[in-house]
Amino acid sequence: DLAACDWFTRCYAEEFGRYGVEWSARKQSADRNERPDDTTWLAEKLSSKTAYLEKRRRADPEGARVLLEAVVESQPANAKAELVRALETGLSPEDIPFLEEMAGDRAASVRTAAMSVLGQIIGTAAYEARYRNVASHIKQAVKSKRHVISLELPASFADPTVVRDALLVAWPLFRGL
Repeated sequence: DLAACDWFTRCYAEEFGRYGVEWSARKQSADRNERPDDTTWLAEKLSSKTAYLEKRRRADPEGARVLLEAVVESQPANAKAELVRALETGLSPEDIPFLEEMAGDRAASVRTAAMSVLGQIIGTAAYEARYRNVASHIKQAVKSKRHVISLELPASFADPTVVRDALLVAWPLFRGL
């Protein structure tokens, strides 16, 4: 059964003779025809939708956002949150109005995703709040003619994104040394 061992058949199609070569060629042709496009991407599973949107964002960020805006309300909350996170690829200030709309969504997961993405755009309120939060934990000092930058986390530290954010905020300090 050639279909049962697809990867093996593709690798060794010639070893299976004429039938293996024909089956492999048909399968590869079908795979090329089944790739999602702007009209079929919503029929895919969530991981494929997200991958398609990210790919589309790399080529045409605005077009991909418009594509998402047209269908986002028809998606369940978990899918909406993942698709909003896909906007991180090719993120720009033009995405702010849409992300702010998503930040007011009924579902907490969508609001969280939108605020997370908004927090990556310099100049937004979410970015400034994130910056202030992290900057309050960064301490810079000079000890024995050496610059020391430390991150002081609160005792009740439970949010791992603070460390990532702190590194992003502290990076300009490192470059200035």
